Amino acid sequence: MICKVCGKEFTKDKYHKKYCSDDCKARAKKLQDASNSRKAYILRKIRKPIQYGVCEYCGEEFVKSHGNQKYCCDICAENKNRENNADAANKYYHHTKKKRGGDKVWGLGSGSLGPHHHDDWDVEFEKVQNEKYRLGLQGK
Repeated sequence: MICKVCGKEFTKDKYHKKYCSDDCKARAKKLQDASNSRKAYILRKIRKPIQYGVCEYCGEEFVKSHGNQKYCCDICAENKNRENNADAANKYYHHTKKKRGGDKVWGLGSGSLGPHHHDDWDVEFEKVQNEKYRLGLQGK
């Protein structure tokens, strides 16, 4: 005989037995107590097989909450997203390097310092100080 709740096959030891276990019997009672509109939903949830997956970031095995889940947790998904964004930025940087003039290195951190110094000493000094602050070499 096939259980009406979980779908497993079992042998009846009593004539009127419909369920394979007391757990399935309790689930069936819950179904009967629920409204008709929710019965189908609850039945799908009860019969849904457990799906396992392997996280694409850390390689750990986990229980999937839906069929398209690729990562075991939000942290792994966020880390993978950061890696993908970094790879895209790196490809874009190297793809456009020729347009920018190759590997020119201008100043301390190539932030606001250009290849030529400013004629006004105070403006140049301020730019150098700002660049040092930006790089964390000096506090303001």
